[in-house]
Amino acid sequence: MSFLESLFSGAVSFVRNTLQEGKEFIQEAVHSIVKAFASEKAAKFASKTTGQLIDMFATAKDLVQEEKELYTKAAHDNKQTEADKERLYEIAQERAELKKQMDKASAENSAHDIVEAAEELISTVLTANEAAANIALLATKPCPECNTPMRLTHHSQDTLTKQQKLKWQCTKLNSTCKPIFFKPEAEVVVLRKPTYDLDGNAIVIAGYMHQPAMLKSTHSRLRESLGREDQAITCPTHLIPMRMLEIPSADGSILGSYHYMCTAVADDGRACRYKVPVASMQQVSATLRRSEGRGILD
Repeated sequence: MSFLESLFSGAVSFVRNTLQEGKEFIQEAVHSIVKAFASEKAAKFASKTTGQLIDMFATAKDLVQEEKELYTKAAHDNKQTEADKERLYEIAQERAELKKQMDKASAENSAHDIVEAAEELISTVLTANEAAANIALLATKPCPECNTPMRLTHHSQDTLTKQQKLKWQCTKLNSTCKPIFFKPEAEVVVLRKPTYDLDGNAIVIAGYMHQPAMLKSTHSRLRESLGREDQAITCPTHLIPMRMLEIPSADGSILGSYHYMCTAVADDGRACRYKVPVASMQQVSATLRRSEGRGILD
């Protein structure tokens, strides 16, 4: 029997495994996902809800634009009318409802990806590297305090091993829920497609990734994504796709020089403060797979 821990976009799932192994386990896990996310009237997914998500992103952008105009107006007039305050409240309510719809559509798409890739899937141990490849992607793991979907985020870097420490963060709007620090568990495995960027000895893979010629090529490819929207990484507050941008005054290295930013404004009229740093080669690999269809070593 398998128990779903979380689904991510791109045909990735964390699953708690207690008994089964190999193909039998994968089949059972996929069956569990279909049972959890397919409609009550069908045992399979008719199609992905990509079109619905695109429409939802458009709605989210419209709300962001209207919000920005209201903040600009208030700054210009040095006051905020009651009508504008009421409209900002309505925008917040509309955004909260939109988030519920987007969470549902995203989960269904992630489940669809797993089912479509069922014959290709492998199961492997959940490690920090495996988790890092899914940083900032909306997951189906529910927050234990409010049941809102969570996402993996950066917490800090181990000063000795340089390994990124991760945490599960609630995505509820204005959330005050406590984060859950990520710890690899022996009984939790990852279901995903094979990739040279993760399959094999982590030290050997890191060595190949950091060879000068490979690093230069990878960095050049990554920079092609600068400024582009990444619909897999959205702002948890404003719900719009984020863009990877260069960090001002960065040293130019592949790690530490880029982050994903939200282009909306916060409630104080300033730029949204939510950022996702590109801090691991696993993140770089995942970004390249989403934009080009292949990772670093694939």
